[in-house]
Order: sequence, then structure tokens, then C-alpha cells
Amino acid sequence: MLLPLRFILVKVGALLLLSCGTGSAEQATVSSVHFVNGIPEGPEINFEHMLYINGGEDVTFNRISDLLVTSEGDLLIFDAGSSMAYLLDADGNYLSSGIGEGQGPGEVRFPSSFLHINNNDEFVVYCYGLRRFSVYKIKDRKIIHIFDTHTLDMLNPIVFLPITVSANGSIMFFEFGFNNPTGEIQEVAKQINREGEIVRDSYISIPASEMFTPGSRQSPILISSPHGRINRGVVHGDMMVIINQVDLGFQRYSVETGELLTEVIKDVPDLPVTRDENREIINFLSGSSEIDQSQMSDLLDQMPVVRGNVSHVRYDPAGYVWIKLLPHDEEDPKLEWLVFTEEGEFTGRMIQGEQGNILRVENGIIYLRMDDEDELPMVRVLR
Repeated sequence: MLLPLRFILVKVGALLLLSCGTGSAEQATVSSVHFVNGIPEGPEINFEHMLYINGGEDVTFNRISDLLVTSEGDLLIFDAGSSMAYLLDADGNYLSSGIGEGQGPGEVRFPSSFLHINNNDEFVVYCYGLRRFSVYKIKDRKIIHIFDTHTLDMLNPIVFLPITVSANGSIMFFEFGFNNPTGEIQEVAKQINREGEIVRDSYISIPASEMFTPGSRQSPILISSPHGRINRGVVHGDMMVIINQVDLGFQRYSVETGELLTEVIKDVPDLPVTRDENREIINFLSGSSEIDQSQMSDLLDQMPVVRGNVSHVRYDPAGYVWIKLLPHDEEDPKLEWLVFTEEGEFTGRMIQGEQGNILRVENGIIYLRMDDEDELPMVRVLR
């Protein structure tokens, strides 16, 4: 439903000069600006409130986990709590729905929460419970199931990195692998066809996220927290952007060719993590997984000593990369985003004025997930 317009203030950073390096991609470093704790400062800009999307009488959201914008400008909202995908028009009016929980064709159990759509309005969901990919297409404003592909003979995909459908119909995903003479563990991109056969192997490789193995535990634990070095990524069409939580910067790839197009790196001061802070993370993990006391002690010895700098990345196909900062000031924690051009030019700094998470930025329109007065999930749309 459309609500009255109002305005909010956000801060943006000053324009930065970038220097290009050699190699297959443009390498950019930021300079000539004022930094506070390694974070660029800047002036302010106005953003306009457009509307709230709460599903109305037709949809009851449970746990909104992602949002996509189709080529027609409609909104595809994925609700991980109900395993449902809802298609709405740009004003938030209900059009259709699909997917659903189960084991049949196109149904899911414990689905991943991250979706990416290609230029043909096709998207893919990975289902942990069934260990399969399910591919769908938006056609005539309906969600149509195309095919399922099992991954029983593969490792589970890396959930923090993109899974998408390429232009040729193959599924691209990341998993752990060894792709160099030294045997260093990396995260590598692969493509499979609808029969589950690998048609392209390890055509993009990045250093692996940190994994920790407590005691005699066989399977490692991937820790996503301010204390972990975790890769995250986003895809729109053929463009993929990847960040590492510890570093401030990003890498931009072509999904089709695997070419590294841009690499942006900014040196920031290391922020040390105390053993007590790491212990808090371990105690939290022990409450949600089967970790005994001896395993906790071993895991604590493996925890990193440097705090991360960033947590999430969003890509605006208009040519902008949004990077969410982790709070650096405990007395005044802020939800901040740095905005770069896709070539690496720093253009602004946004202070998010309310709790919630930006799900998507599309041609300057910001889709912010938040809770309403009754603590029910909704989407706030800003311009």
C-alpha cells in the first residue's frame, strides 16, 4: 500500500581519487580524504520515503529473507519462515506466489535465504534438507518451476556466496576446493547443468572463508560474526560482487567469463579482538550446536585476533556497490553503508536511520527489511 511521502537524512562521503594498478582488473585504492577509525567521512544527502510493503490482506510475512526485482519491475519477496516466494507489483499489491515447503518438484525443506535473478527472470533456490537446486522463472507474473537438480555427490554450496542461473541455463555456485600447487583451500565457482553434471569447474577462485574444527569434531564450523573472515557476495544478471568481512573493498566478476573486472582495496587499521570477546561468540555457538567444553577450548585457540570491518554487500545494477560496515564505536554503534561505483570510485556514506537490513538496491531504490509496530516483518522502500 502507498503511504504519504516523508524524508529522512543520511550521510554520504566525499568523492575519492583512485589510482589504478596493473593486472587483469582495475585495482583501486582510496586516498585524499579524512578518515575516522579508517572510515571515510562526508556530507549529507536526502532520501525520500516511498512506501511500506506489508503484504496487505493477501500475504502474511513470517521471516522475509530476500527480495528481487524482475525485469518488469515487480518484486519477488522470499519468506524463509514459510518457504514461500511472493510476487508483488511495484506498489506492493499481491500478484501470485509459489515454491512452498515439501519434498515434491519445486518444493523445499530448509532453503537457503539468498536469491539471485538473471536477465531472463530465472532464479535458483538451494534446499539443504533435500540437497538439491530448484530453478524457477517469472513468466506472465507467475512463479513457474523449471527443474530440480540433486547434489548428493557434491559438497554443500557456500551459503554466503552467490548461487545463480547463468544465461545458458547452468547453475553457478561456490564450494570448497583445492585449486593451486600449494594445496591452499579456496572457494571455487562451478557450473552444473540440469542433470547435475559439472560443465565448468573452478573458473573463479578466491581465498577460503575461515573454518574452525573444535577438538575431535569431524566437520568444521564456518563462523559468520564480526570475528570471522567470511566471504559474501551478490549477483545481478551477469555481474557478481564479492567482499571479505575483514577487508574493506570488493571484487567484481563476470559470471559468464569468470573475469575479474575490478578489485578495490582500502587499508584500514587492524582492530584487535580480545579473548573474552571470542569467548562470547563460542558461548553463543555452544547454545545452538553440539559443542562440548573441550571442543570449546580448542575452538577458542583457533579464533581470529582481528575484528572484521564489513558485514554485507549489495549491488545496484545502475553501477554502484554498497558495503555495510560493522560498528566500530561501541558507545555509538551505527548502521553505515559505503557506496562505490562499480569501478571503485568512492561516492558516499549512508547512515541507516533505523534497525533492519537493506535487502536490495535497484536503480537508486532501496528495499529495507524491518518490523512494523506489531513486530511483523515488512519492507520499507526508499528513493
